[in-house]
Amino acid sequence: MAQHRRSTFLIALALPLAVVASARPARAIIIYDFPIFGVVNTAQTARINAVLQNSPEPDRPCPVTLTFFDEQGVTIGDPSIFEIRTGAAVHADFIGDPGLRRLDRVQVRAQVTIGDSGIFSGAPAERW
Repeated sequence: MAQHRRSTFLIALALPLAVVASARPARAIIIYDFPIFGVVNTAQTARINAVLQNSPEPDRPCPVTLTFFDEQGVTIGDPSIFEIRTGAAVHADFIGDPGLRRLDRVQVRAQVTIGDSGIFSGAPAERW
């Protein structure tokens, strides 16, 4: 029974990877949604990082957007937008919500979007 569950999990994990691997890089918009987590407003910092390791087109920059959302799915602050090349790393920090009381616990979710919907508006988004 455990072997069957593990096989099912591996197939479920491999399928999205195969879809992304077969997509053309200039057309794909890939969205990585991370689980919600808590931070203490203005006392703790949440950081999200993105690194471009092996670009399919090393001569072209890859558009990446790093965004934080509250528990209602509303964007907190402005998204951080970058154009990165192979080997480059970028980050965005969440240091607090000015609309909330200092030291209150805040539930946030981070998201990394690879691709630019303004340029590739017809491309479907892949969600992870």
